[in-house]
Amino acid sequence: MTEPEAPRCPVCGHIDEGEPQCTVCGTAILRQQASKPAGFWIRLPAFVVDGIILQMISMVVTVVGLFVWSWGAGGAVSLPDSPDRVFEAYASISGLIAFFMFAVNAAYYTLFHAGPGQTPGKMLMKIRVVRADDCGLSYGAALIRWIGYFVNTLFFFLGFLWVGLSRSKRGWHDYLAGSKVIRIEVARDRAE
Repeated sequence: MTEPEAPRCPVCGHIDEGEPQCTVCGTAILRQQASKPAGFWIRLPAFVVDGIILQMISMVVTVVGLFVWSWGAGGAVSLPDSPDRVFEAYASISGLIAFFMFAVNAAYYTLFHAGPGQTPGKMLMKIRVVRADDCGLSYGAALIRWIGYFVNTLFFFLGFLWVGLSRSKRGWHDYLAGSKVIRIEVARDRAE
């Protein structure tokens, strides 16, 4: 029986020497033994938590945008004083806010999935995104995974529902990126 090849760093491709981090670029090397896939119902609350966080960021960006618009339009920093002015302000900056939030959303999922492998929602649910071979995702794979969210949405969210329908518990976005979501087993010290 041959011994499996040591995992490669997802960022620089260096063959790992058994260290917790790549000795060349410092990227964390995730190792899981017999990883247990995370199913639909544990992933859903994580996705909701991340959605709430992104919505709160969007609300802050919108309010700041309205202040900036008001300052540029009237010279004083304040919120528009009538519902018509609020609508006018929002209509004039909504495209810019949408573009900015698109970039924030891409960065949020890409950086969290390629870095620690967990968004705040996934941290809360104790699940992690890894490559199919249980190593950490590269930034490119994490971005492709995020783009896969749009593919799922185009087909009436079937790609997300696929997580609950497939034995491997992988959504279409996971297949596109070569990723999977696993449960993190928390080691507990027992006092004797």
